[in-house]
Amino acid sequence: MEKATINESPAGREKRKFQRLALGVPILIPHLQKTCLCTNLSIKGCFLPESNLAQPGIHFPLLIDLPGRGKITVEGRVIHSGKDEVGTGIDFIKIDPGDEAFLSNFLEIFLA
Repeated sequence: MEKATINESPAGREKRKFQRLALGVPILIPHLQKTCLCTNLSIKGCFLPESNLAQPGIHFPLLIDLPGRGKITVEGRVIHSGKDEVGTGIDFIKIDPGDEAFLSNFLEIFLA
């Protein structure tokens, strides 16, 4: 799953260590009592189309609702706001090894 990919963007070529899947998976943010559909998901992070979830560097738990598994808990860290300050990039910094294996297999099905 650790295939390096290059995604084209209007600003040029952007290197990514992990492939991302454009998929609307529900992600719950318990402390905000909010659910968002992520616009892309990888083994190490996601992008949420919501702004102002938290400042960069802030850590908080997320529940990813995966088909066939249910909710898995990850600890996320805000790494950036999206283009034009729309959306939030989240890096997964802690995930149960079993849940990480399931997420990896789930993504592999769609990214193969």
